[in-house]
Amino acid sequence: MLLSEYYKESKYSHNGQNYEILEEGKNQRSYFKVKCVVCEEISTVTAASILSGRKPCLCSKKAATTPARKLKKILDAIEGKPLTLMSMEVSGAFDPLSVKCNLCGKVWESNYNALAYNRISCCADCGHAEKLTEEVVLNRVLERLDDSVQLVSFRYAKLGYSKDSRTFLSCKKCEYKWDTSVASVLKGCGCPRCAKYGFQKDIAATLYILSIVSDGVLIGYKYGITSDLRRRIIQHNKLCRPVGVEFSLYQSWEYEVGQDALNHERVLKDNFTMSFTKESLPSGFTETILTDELEELLEIQNKQYEDYKLWH
Repeated sequence: MLLSEYYKESKYSHNGQNYEILEEGKNQRSYFKVKCVVCEEISTVTAASILSGRKPCLCSKKAATTPARKLKKILDAIEGKPLTLMSMEVSGAFDPLSVKCNLCGKVWESNYNALAYNRISCCADCGHAEKLTEEVVLNRVLERLDDSVQLVSFRYAKLGYSKDSRTFLSCKKCEYKWDTSVASVLKGCGCPRCAKYGFQKDIAATLYILSIVSDGVLIGYKYGITSDLRRRIIQHNKLCRPVGVEFSLYQSWEYEVGQDALNHERVLKDNFTMSFTKESLPSGFTETILTDELEELLEIQNKQYEDYKLWH
């Protein structure tokens, strides 16, 4: 059912605030574009949230990303940098914003995401940032290396972090030797022979629930299992940041053996269907639920975890 058929005037109300539907999605789980008639803020929301009235107005106290707060976040991020924000009206995450370099006077276009999350630190023309000399690159490599990895030799290329800048490494545990790029080391590089990939069923694991927030509004939950919870949350946030979605830990359960966590996750999968698509949630769209399904999921998980603890 299209929302225009359900709401003849193409509006819905939540806590006394009216919203005009600008663009309709294909179904109840796809995203719709709506506009608040009070503050005229435009945002996206699923049809299921609209029908249940869970979407608060962006000008309400629950809002975390009003234009004023977005502007303050940008100004805080560029404070101390030789940059001046020329555009004072901030709307969408990728809408163009003019930025001026205080050193050379160049003006160029950026966006909210790049400025607010410290992806812009200097002007590309005058390059006032620290020069990537051989000494600077080598020091950054040494600072980033894991304690179990030793640098054998280093080859520097003129472009600093290009694929031609290589590091030759040795593992202190298994004595395996390999070479990789400087960029790979700076991202976090360990021994490929000692590394364990994917979910490990024979070691300790965590079953987790993550809150899914879009434009400051809770839109659902993601559940799953992992051997490294911190890394999993970082991975989801990195891949979903371009669409304005953020994950945070809601609740977790610890297991001594990963196989037990896997068995409990299968029970949850049998009871709940996927609530998001890859288009709306580039990472973690599987094993997702809507907000009104949380209570049922917690009831099932708490019960099976209580039974698990009785035997362990």
